[in-house]
Amino acid sequence: MNREGAYESVTKQPVPQLDLEPRWPIALTIVVVFGLTFLPGRVRVFPPWAVCVIAAVLIAPMVAMSLSPAKERWLRIESIVTIAFVVFTAVWMVVDLKDLFVKMVTPQVESREFNC
Repeated sequence: MNREGAYESVTKQPVPQLDLEPRWPIALTIVVVFGLTFLPGRVRVFPPWAVCVIAAVLIAPMVAMSLSPAKERWLRIESIVTIAFVVFTAVWMVVDLKDLFVKMVTPQVESREFNC
């Protein structure tokens, strides 16, 4: 077998296809969480615009991956965005729990002033 024959046999191998699972359940979940922005102000954690931005940032790579022919690149971007969101959320929850524990343990000072 000469060099050209070996080159042709390597280059004519089929390109493996990515076996991707559907993204619509995840996108639907994000949209439902986005719907939580319509809760009353006393229940909200973020302002309404922040939830819109987070939902858009999470859904954009999913939509781009389903529409783009370069699925590997968008799969990588999607995984980076998802991991960054999970890490940010975990750090946020730890900081929030720390605040909660500090408020639970710290005694509250009572005011004995009378306003007439």
